[in-house]
Amino acid sequence: MATIEQAIRTMLTKGTVLSAAGVPDARVTHGYRLQDSDLPAVTYSVSSKEPAALTGANSGTLTINCIATTSASALGIADAVRSLIVPDSYDAVVVAAAFIVSEQLEPEVVGLGDEQEPAIATTTASIFWST
Repeated sequence: MATIEQAIRTMLTKGTVLSAAGVPDARVTHGYRLQDSDLPAVTYSVSSKEPAALTGANSGTLTINCIATTSASALGIADAVRSLIVPDSYDAVVVAAAFIVSEQLEPEVVGLGDEQEPAIATTTASIFWST
């Protein structure tokens, strides 16, 4: 049986939306990305998983980080990601509802020498699903 994490990855890699935004499927990862891995990239996690009281479904908080070398790139990827967060069936997991709760941007930070921290656009959503 598929997990919600597997379903979210399927949701994010469905079609060519992220690829067109410069993020190949291989750079969409659960939890984290390695610091020296290629950019742009997308990471995601589902937290606060619990039964939804009245519906018999589950609820949780989905956090998606769009990581790129510039703020403009990170925001562009975040726009693409938001278009992918839609109710549907993914890997036998039915996402019944999903809505954006917040969006935040951490701009890129230039360090000493040739080091630079990437920009991160974070989208947080509430999701409801059943298996």
